[in-house]
Amino acid sequence: MSVSALGQFIYWLHNRAQQAGRIDINCEEATQLLDALSPTGLQSLARLRRQAEGLTEAQIAGLELRSGRLRSALSKKVRRAAVRRLRAPGLAVHAVDELGYTPVLVHGLLQNHFWELESAPLGSEAHLIYVDLSSAIAQATERTKVVAFLLIAGLGPQEIGTVLRTNGSRRIGKAMAELSRILERNNNGGRH
Repeated sequence: MSVSALGQFIYWLHNRAQQAGRIDINCEEATQLLDALSPTGLQSLARLRRQAEGLTEAQIAGLELRSGRLRSALSKKVRRAAVRRLRAPGLAVHAVDELGYTPVLVHGLLQNHFWELESAPLGSEAHLIYVDLSSAIAQATERTKVVAFLLIAGLGPQEIGTVLRTNGSRRIGKAMAELSRILERNNNGGRH
């Protein structure tokens, strides 16, 4: 089982904070959650999946984040905290450099930084991301373009759902997956 884009981003955030000396995990709950997310934690993942009964809330949340299918309150809380970090423009640009254009990052860039990226100095990393995003939106289906423009306008999942008369979160997820595939194809698997 591979790690979802959300799980990769959360694990990347954790490693980045740990390398900067901002984290010292003494919490068993956090250790269990991160163990389930760890790309090298496959042995423990197999063990966790075999013992489906008796898993802790943190282990369940970790497995949900790993799969990208969030059901528990803890996994949703962790997702909200991680996505909130994307409001920092420097972090978002750095994440794209390290992780590529994942659906989670594309969503954060469109919703939080599109206009900042547009006004960044020509040739800067931020402006190149703006060009990549604009190009991907131009190549996308009409449904995805509408979702992208609504995110850029600052609408959230509930508002998008109301406007489009559908499940906003699901529509956003599909649109961000499409944009991510286009960006991946345009960049041949890498940035620029």
